[in-house]
Amino acid sequence: MIAHSGSEVMTDQRQQQPLYLFAGLGLFFLIAIVAASFWFGGAVPSPRATTESNSRQQAKISRPTPPDSGYVGSEQCTPCHAQIAESYRRHPMSRSMATLASATPIEDYARTTSFTAGACQYRVEKSDQGLVHHETLSDTDGTVLYDIKSEMQYVVGSGANGRSYLSEQNEILTMSSIGWYTSRGWDLSPGYDAQRHQHFSRRISEACLHCHSGQIQIDRDSIDRFPSPPFTEIAIGCERCHGPGEQHVKYRQSNTKSGIDPIVNPARLAPAERDAVCSQCHLQGVERVLKYGKSHVDFRPGQKINDNWTVFLNSSSVDSADSADLVTQVEQMQASRCYRQSEGKMSCTSCHDPHDSPAVEDRHTFYRTRCETCHSDRGCSITPVERDRPPANGSCIVCHMPNLKSGDVPHTSISDHRIPRTPRRKEASHSPPTLTIYQESGTQISELESGRARGIFLTQAAEESGNRQLAFQAERLLRQSLAAAPDDLPALESLGTASLLLGRPMDAEKHWNAVLSLSPQHETTLLRQAILAHDSGRMNDAKELFERFLKVNPNHSTALFRQAHVLGGLGDFGHAIPFAERALELEPRRLPLYEWLSQAHAKQGNDSESRRYLDLRKRISTRLMQ
Repeated sequence: MIAHSGSEVMTDQRQQQPLYLFAGLGLFFLIAIVAASFWFGGAVPSPRATTESNSRQQAKISRPTPPDSGYVGSEQCTPCHAQIAESYRRHPMSRSMATLASATPIEDYARTTSFTAGACQYRVEKSDQGLVHHETLSDTDGTVLYDIKSEMQYVVGSGANGRSYLSEQNEILTMSSIGWYTSRGWDLSPGYDAQRHQHFSRRISEACLHCHSGQIQIDRDSIDRFPSPPFTEIAIGCERCHGPGEQHVKYRQSNTKSGIDPIVNPARLAPAERDAVCSQCHLQGVERVLKYGKSHVDFRPGQKINDNWTVFLNSSSVDSADSADLVTQVEQMQASRCYRQSEGKMSCTSCHDPHDSPAVEDRHTFYRTRCETCHSDRGCSITPVERDRPPANGSCIVCHMPNLKSGDVPHTSISDHRIPRTPRRKEASHSPPTLTIYQESGTQISELESGRARGIFLTQAAEESGNRQLAFQAERLLRQSLAAAPDDLPALESLGTASLLLGRPMDAEKHWNAVLSLSPQHETTLLRQAILAHDSGRMNDAKELFERFLKVNPNHSTALFRQAHVLGGLGDFGHAIPFAERALELEPRRLPLYEWLSQAHAKQGNDSESRRYLDLRKRISTRLMQ
């Protein structure tokens, strides 16, 4: 049997899970979670029977019914709200996403179309037929060792900071490794590392599209699959903040107009519901866990964040002195003295106009006017002469909302929404981070809900860190949650993962089989089952499971490589080699693939191909280390 590195594949399998444009669970936070594990439930009970007997006492809960759509699109709003519609076209949110054909050009294709990162060169190829992104690795003599490419269909981002690019295939959206930054041009996209990344196959999730696009079509029986066309409204529009407009249109067209207009005006909502309209995208925290039976697209203006998500926060995202993530504005604002002393009156729209965006030359005047709404009686504490000196030049935000480096998106900065009265010290705090669950005023998160979210979150942390203590805690919480909702797929999958981490593969398979009985094409569970069967040496089971998975997602390099190894283990190298070659097309830096293909061709008696793959491996490895 040809050797295969299981640990290398498992690492890559985690990397190919759905990723987000916002920052995820980093190693720093994992260490913090392990250090502060008492927060998640205290001492760990070892007897599993105890948790099972407790869980039997849990009352059953019903899966929530998905809300009706009722969306009509922003064009239906324009005839009655023409002035607002016109001003909103100047707002970055109105340009949050676009098709390649409809996007306003901001890239400078004439000046440069390539850059180098690590040993590789990246190139954009723009023509009347479309936009193709290339990643190329060449030998020192100029010989091209590989050139992989992908055609882009969508752009993400208004251009204020930059743009990312998406490709669509088989109801799956993936992100390019190439991005455009307004400040410096072409470079690697956010979240990509020059030494190791996923090229053009980084999966885009429902959570990502929910915040970067207007309205998306989802398949509730699958994970992060979007029936074509994926967007019913591609950019963020009126209904994202005001709710579905169907009943509002009918009300306005009615002759009687009896009752209350069903459209949502965020300004008339209670503080928690009002803030949630912005927080649905601008409060990401360390992790957001969907509540049982919920989808990201189920949120409706007028609800609270806690109605749809459980959000985990980390104090370091607010306390850090000189950097912050792009999606921590809500956390920062709510930690500010201005917000705390406003007694619920201050909100995002106290400073930001959701229907318009000031021109660059008017920005400082616009925000000074907003500040003076609350501070006109006192004004600035320094003299007019000092206030008008450069760099402030009379601007409130230069001093009180200075730019911070973005912690999750390179080459960008954000304004400090903590609104400090005096400049903060530049050195970062070394105090240990505090983990909490975000809870809005007037809400009470049940022990069952918080336990479920913690169980899912802890499983992720345990899998990343290999910490069994976290897996024990996750298992206890998930068993209690599943006693109330046995058809909870994320909880079932997480319980299976926790069981595997605790050395109980048969229990893991039992829980994963429960997932697949409810959702036969559940991608992540199919892949986990297939990998477990492969690692356990059950080649026929692994072959069938990888076949099932690859019908759902035919371009997953790890599954392709694994299936090649399985078929090779069964002696079927004729069918195995094409799987490995396809995996290599998707991930040409994966050196074990060259070794495997060399050995496979040797077993087939094709010595020239065997030598060619060994030579390629040597040359690529040498170039990547230079």
